[in-house]
Amino acid sequence: MATRKSLTVINGLFAEINTSSDKLDLAGNTTADLPENTNLYFTNARGRGAVSVTDAGGLGSLAYNSSSGVITYTGPANSDVRGLVSVASGSGLTYNSSTGEIGTSSIPNGQLANSSVTIGGTSLALGATASTIAGLTSLAATTLISGVADAANSISIGSGNIVFEGSTANGFEITVTAADATADRTITFPNETGTVLTTASNISPTVDTFTLGSTSIQLGSTASTVAGLTALTATTLNAGVAGAANAISIGSTGIVFEGSTADANETTLSVVDATADRTINLPNASGTIALLTSLSVASGSGLTYNNSTGAFGTSNIPNAQLQNNTITLGSSSVALGGTLSSLSGISSFSCDQITTKDNGFRIQDNADTSKQLAFECSGISGSTTRTLTVPNDSGTISTESFATAIAVALG
Repeated sequence: MATRKSLTVINGLFAEINTSSDKLDLAGNTTADLPENTNLYFTNARGRGAVSVTDAGGLGSLAYNSSSGVITYTGPANSDVRGLVSVASGSGLTYNSSTGEIGTSSIPNGQLANSSVTIGGTSLALGATASTIAGLTSLAATTLISGVADAANSISIGSGNIVFEGSTANGFEITVTAADATADRTITFPNETGTVLTTASNISPTVDTFTLGSTSIQLGSTASTVAGLTALTATTLNAGVAGAANAISIGSTGIVFEGSTADANETTLSVVDATADRTINLPNASGTIALLTSLSVASGSGLTYNNSTGAFGTSNIPNAQLQNNTITLGSSSVALGGTLSSLSGISSFSCDQITTKDNGFRIQDNADTSKQLAFECSGISGSTTRTLTVPNDSGTISTESFATAIAVALG
């Protein structure tokens, strides 16, 4: 039992006298000595009995032992997890629910970001077959094979050779190869059907001549002259041996004369680009062709010359260079460019109109030139033209005084 301390009355209440060293002495007592009422004290059994767990399902399980107070979680089995995994239909993925392994099998093109390739200009879907590829600019391979290798009619290109299997697939092939070239070479097949000849071919022609123009030439022979040609086309035509003395070459640069000395100096005849059809005629005479730059004109000749264009012209040809450099009117002569103020010796003069001053117009007698007829116009009013009309009759012109005298005499 607990030992009680002395009691005293404080402020009307009983209080146990305790000092700082005084404590309630519970020695010899247990919880069994205390009444619990509703305020239960803790025990392991009571604490474990108050705990529970709920397993709401899903993978794994929860369990609780109220005797030991242990909560146990049992994780899911591999088969449980594998049973939850699947792959979409049409994805190209495979799944083994027994092992949990995911793989691929026949992934369709529609599931790929890139489902085609383009070769040259030909697009090819994955899994498709193209029998023709267009748009390739080059194709590099150790060996290119047309057909199936070594099959009948197959062709193989590789290692510098073109190998033809032929119509029979066997150990015999035809190989086309090239010798090591010392410069770029081109072999051109003619635009015709036939058989290629080699240096080992033995030709037995049914015709052993051919005709150039009207000249027949035996195979294997040489013709120094060919007649009857109407045209001959070549990049360059050579008369003589090219580059030798006196050789003549006709080509795209013109007609080239080597001259009597075979050296690097030649004479070339060429033409400028024509803007119309032009014809140049050589005269029917021997001589030397003059060049534009070798021509000139004599000083004082009145001629001009442009040695760039070859154009001759005239400018101020002096009278001395003319065969006729004067003109004569009547008996009056005047040099070209000169002035003649009076004319004499004219037997007749015809024109539509002559206007002169009255003091300069005279009509002379044929026999006696001192006899002259003059006209006086001072009596005519200003800005007035008077007309003397000659009647359609022959006679003598009378003066006014003579006419008056005649009239008086006639009454």
